[in-house]
Amino acid sequence: MHPETIQLRQMLQSIYDRHTGYVGFIDESYRASRINEFPFYTVTATVIHVEDLDEYRSDYCHLVGDGRWHTTEANKNGQQSKIREFINLIADHKSELVVSVQVEILEGDLEHARRECLIQTVSRLTAMKCDLIVYERREDRRTRNADEALFARAKRDGFIPRNTKVFAGSPSAENLLWGPDLAGWAMRRYVALNETEWVAPILDCYEVIDASPGMTLKEKGPKPAAAMGPGPESSVGPEGEGRIRSSSKSMTRIGGAEKTIFEIFSNVTQPIHDPAGLSDWLHTQFQDRE
Repeated sequence: MHPETIQLRQMLQSIYDRHTGYVGFIDESYRASRINEFPFYTVTATVIHVEDLDEYRSDYCHLVGDGRWHTTEANKNGQQSKIREFINLIADHKSELVVSVQVEILEGDLEHARRECLIQTVSRLTAMKCDLIVYERREDRRTRNADEALFARAKRDGFIPRNTKVFAGSPSAENLLWGPDLAGWAMRRYVALNETEWVAPILDCYEVIDASPGMTLKEKGPKPAAAMGPGPESSVGPEGEGRIRSSSKSMTRIGGAEKTIFEIFSNVTQPIHDPAGLSDWLHTQFQDRE
């Protein structure tokens, strides 16, 4: 095992040993702009109590093997039966799955959409008393620094509670990151290709958050945070930011026709933060475009 992987495992175990609640594991998926296809970004989380980590990890490894798992590669390699077994395992665990979906993406704004989904997903997790988040770190130092800046500024300005612990891990160091990779892949197959067979066994596990601006309720971007809360239950967020918006189902235009993306899910919830306000704030904090 690579020394860096060993170090990450040791660091995570040390964090788990001091943690008493839920842990969120995050992965992401997207599709860039294509002819006659709409772009989208998703960020998916599995929520597991710290006391169940060893059991769930053991179940994952028993099924997959204590090696490397990437659902896209497994599908390309003809391992559809293994994917189905893994999805059924997630269903047996009754894992809570939280996924933010952004379908209103301008050309070159995938990174912006990623940040929108990350903040909406993490915000929802903290509202569920999940204040430890493990996500897959990116390859290069520049993007890793950008992620660290994102979470630091989100805490500073009240988008997520200050006591939220966010750790950049890797699937080789934490096999539980395979879960959101799998659930995110299943969601991607549904959003991109309208394939329902993959999400069907875990349909009731999903909580879907529409991270797209859609019908906005406010005209201005967020002001600096008025107050910082001590924990997940605190009412934190930029001053004047809308917490609830239209309850109508999100619609995406594809070639002039409208498709209801979320209609098959029974648990579609409002985002913690007004999507337009969050988008405005992100544009003021990060000027980069792909």
